[in-house]
Amino acid sequence: CLCHLQSLFLALDSGFENGGGALGKVHPHYAVPLSPELEASLIATSGQLRVGEVKAALFDLLVSQLTEASWPSDGSLKQYLTFVDVSLDEQEWFVQAFPEALQLRHALELYRFLQG
Repeated sequence: CLCHLQSLFLALDSGFENGGGALGKVHPHYAVPLSPELEASLIATSGQLRVGEVKAALFDLLVSQLTEASWPSDGSLKQYLTFVDVSLDEQEWFVQAFPEALQLRHALELYRFLQG
C-alpha cells in the first residue's frame, strides 16, 4: 500500500529535519514559530483532525512548493493544503477543525508540532 510507503518516507525524513533531509530545504519564510494562541487552537482541535492525512499533505506542500519564497507567507495554509490534496476540501473533519488562522508562514512549524 502506498500509504505505508509514504509513512516510511515521512519517518525517515523526519530524522533529517535539522538540515539534511527534504525539510531542511524549506525556505525560512515558511518556518515562523506558532503563537501560543495557534498552539492552543491546535491542541483544542487535535482530536478532530486526522493528523496523518494533514502531515502527508503538509509534507508534500513543504517539499514541492515551499523551498523557495514563491508564495505569499500570509496565504491560507488550509487553502494551500487543498491544492496539494483536493480530497481534504471534501472532508468534514478538515473543513470544520483545521484552524483558519494558520498561514503558509507556519507550515514547517506546524509539521514539527504535529510530529509531536
